[in-house]
Amino acid sequence: MINKNIVIKIVGLTFCITWVLSGCILFANQFGYLKFGTPLSMVLFVIGACAPAIATFVVLTKNNVMTVKQLLKTIFAVKQPVIMYLLVIGFVVVYFGIAVLTGLFEFDYDYAIYLSLMTVPLMILAGGLEEVGWRFVLNPALEIKLPFAVACLITGVIWSLWHLPMFFIEGSGQASMNFFIFSIGSLGLSFVYAAIYRISKSVWLCVFIHALNNSLYNSFILKADNFEIAVIPVSITAFVLMVLSILAVTITEKYKRFLRKETKEN
Repeated sequence: MINKNIVIKIVGLTFCITWVLSGCILFANQFGYLKFGTPLSMVLFVIGACAPAIATFVVLTKNNVMTVKQLLKTIFAVKQPVIMYLLVIGFVVVYFGIAVLTGLFEFDYDYAIYLSLMTVPLMILAGGLEEVGWRFVLNPALEIKLPFAVACLITGVIWSLWHLPMFFIEGSGQASMNFFIFSIGSLGLSFVYAAIYRISKSVWLCVFIHALNNSLYNSFILKADNFEIAVIPVSITAFVLMVLSILAVTITEKYKRFLRKETKEN
């Protein structure tokens, strides 16, 4: 179990890395340098995106909680039960399905889904590895003293705020979005990712679904730039994801308790 002080250090270092690097990009942009898409700016951007994982590695290894080898083995434990991968796929289908039905997303027929899926390995770096800090460290730590839903809400708010500087970097994916719409959507996904970790105890599955979602965004047009148009669709989408996540966790844990009881009786 990771103690409170270590969790605070990881979250603090995560914000420092991302916000400082984003600040450097924003400052250089004022003089025409480090424009988004240039090699150096992308290196800094990816490092910032990987900050939760970097901070987790630095703090946990420095405090002898886990070794680098143990962390790598934990993060990239791709061998998981088939049913857990089906759970991930199910959540992805539901997420994009609801978003399309509510009008939050619209198919982009110029970018086929199979092309988006080819970018999953890249998106592990540009998003997926965030889960090491948020769902492997922060959310479980909050769940020790708080109900699952409350822990997910707090993590979701912190996660959204961590993204804030990216909304000011011209050319980034977040720059064309409304921050509040993004935050509402993030709250819904915060429940989904936390549910997957709580059910499976696999941070890899969290990394995978995050990267998968980020990849699939390429095949959809996000109507997240106008608050008035997007607020109802994104709220409905987030609410449904929250409810389904809580149900998935509740049903799974009741089933596990039933199995334990049956084992003891036999």
